[in-house]
Amino acid sequence: MIAITKKYLEQMNASANDKVQMIQYIAGDTVLDVGIGGGVLGKLIRSRKPCINVIGVDKKISSHTEDRLSFYHDVFELDARDLQKEIEVGEVDTVIFSSVLHEVFSYNGYSIEAVYEALKSAYNIIPKGGRIIIRDGVKMEDNSKVLIKFKNPNDLQKAAQFATDFKARQIELTIGDYDSVTMPMNDAMEFLYTYTWGDKDYKREVKEQYGLFTPKEYIAAVKDLLDLELVTYNHYLQEGHNRHLSRKVELFDEKGRRTRFPDSNILLVFQK
Repeated sequence: MIAITKKYLEQMNASANDKVQMIQYIAGDTVLDVGIGGGVLGKLIRSRKPCINVIGVDKKISSHTEDRLSFYHDVFELDARDLQKEIEVGEVDTVIFSSVLHEVFSYNGYSIEAVYEALKSAYNIIPKGGRIIIRDGVKMEDNSKVLIKFKNPNDLQKAAQFATDFKARQIELTIGDYDSVTMPMNDAMEFLYTYTWGDKDYKREVKEQYGLFTPKEYIAAVKDLLDLELVTYNHYLQEGHNRHLSRKVELFDEKGRRTRFPDSNILLVFQK
């Protein structure tokens, strides 16, 4: 899937406060953490619900996670689309995809079918009453154009480079003044939340399309695919993004008014 580095894990673990919200929606006493990364979610679950057994899977278990494996009852090297190869039907009550489905999409040839296969695999191993929890990137329903004004004019070239390097889809970008570009909101979202990671992580992040669906599209896609009931959902700007981006850019709508940064994340909870 991705080249795991120590810095990558540190940045992913920094999102722990955002991941906590998923724990309240866990059903049953055994949960599957798909794509364990640095293992921070397993640690959070065990610290807040110590009676819950946590099973972890990842396509490749990184050496950087060894000190965190103690929070997991079992850990398997496994593709997210093949969960049933190691997990028996009914063995887990809740499956969590935390910032994983966009990677399944991006590292399988930008295939939405690969995402559907992962969701089907999760559905097939949970019992009636079991849950699938998704926390990932999200597109905005309103894809109107926005103007990004850079506080460092030299960073305008980073947007132009992103439009060239991003292969998941064609990025629409118009260069305006010496310090600004215009993009549809969802293209701006992909750029801004790659840009905020910094130059060192750019080569990895530009390979990933973070937002797969709008909230309405996400709910419709999952419900059309699987016999699941929507329990709750929320889409939001992850804590910290506004502060980091505000130091670098300003965002304006088509009428020239200052506007908020696009939502970065969605939380969806479905029940079988």
